[in-house]
Amino acid sequence: MMRLKIEPMSPIFIGSGEKVTKFEMLIRGDRTYILDFDKLMNDDKFVEEFVNRVDRILNPSEKDKALEDIFRKLNINIDTVKKHDFKTIIDKKTGKPRTLQIHTFISSAGRKYIPGSSLKGAIRTALIKQYLSDEFAKHLESRYRNVENEIFGDAKKSVFKFLQISDSTYINSKFIAFKMYRILNILKQKGSIPQFLEIWLPKKVTNIPEENYVECTLEFKTSWYRKNQSAGTIRAEGKITHISSTLEDKQKFIAIMKEIAKNSIEREKTRISQMIDKNAQQQLMRFYDELSKENQKDNVFVLRVGGHSGFYSKTAFTKPLTQAQIETLRKINRHWKFNPAMFPVTVRVVDVNASTIMPLGWLKVTVTN
Repeated sequence: MMRLKIEPMSPIFIGSGEKVTKFEMLIRGDRTYILDFDKLMNDDKFVEEFVNRVDRILNPSEKDKALEDIFRKLNINIDTVKKHDFKTIIDKKTGKPRTLQIHTFISSAGRKYIPGSSLKGAIRTALIKQYLSDEFAKHLESRYRNVENEIFGDAKKSVFKFLQISDSTYINSKFIAFKMYRILNILKQKGSIPQFLEIWLPKKVTNIPEENYVECTLEFKTSWYRKNQSAGTIRAEGKITHISSTLEDKQKFIAIMKEIAKNSIEREKTRISQMIDKNAQQQLMRFYDELSKENQKDNVFVLRVGGHSGFYSKTAFTKPLTQAQIETLRKINRHWKFNPAMFPVTVRVVDVNASTIMPLGWLKVTVTN
């Protein structure tokens, strides 16, 4: 069993599947506030005033005025009941505040954490990328359905069912914040509609002195795997055996994960080197240079996880797609529009502060025992 210490190197987003609703937001001039309704509803006086005005609050055109009336009557300082606030984004066509999609971080009993399934998925994708990318690419060119079953068999026969990763300890809530993320086009100086995510921030972009890491355990059930291998109930031939031997050996596992991360970093730097937006290009290049240094430390590798972290972090591909693969992807989603010579053409970034952007999803993983 390995114990893993996990730290965010860039903003991390693992979605809960839920969004902040209009009901939870209040617009006051040029600021939009996300209110902490759990905290507000623990105040009996607020609940009483809320019930008295519930018809107005349920009316979108009256909601903000009704809430402001309650805040004034009870002398509530909005800064004490907010989760986050940001500059109100105005729709240029209508002149009214824009309706935003704000996605929340996964939590349990109100506390944020990294699911073991998210870490397992990222490690699983990385190892497939290392050992089986050619097989995946070959199958994709001929058909795109059930590619994994062609290689591993069904889930009951996969080597990865013997890999167990626990959910992490809870994240320090002081490092959780709502931040704007944007989609940058590599080839055009083109903006996108800003959206907000609830994310786990790296310590270096905050002024918080406290520790900012979580821990979990990783275990490959070797004896169980061997019994199933002997019984012939799983697929364990060819390059699949490289995956099992990597998961059984701590030092080999770390070395392979380092190599995978190094290749991913170089691929991202190659894409970013073609960016038209030079300011964004310089910031992202500096980030990946620093990330590369972290990846070289003893017993450490970096890993990309979570939502909005990019096409290559979610797939087995390690090289630019062939025309046949692109055509297959077009069959999967006929609405996609992209330049085959430059796919994917976008980079998702988070504005961590007024002058700094970072890509989403990079963790530093230290194997501590």
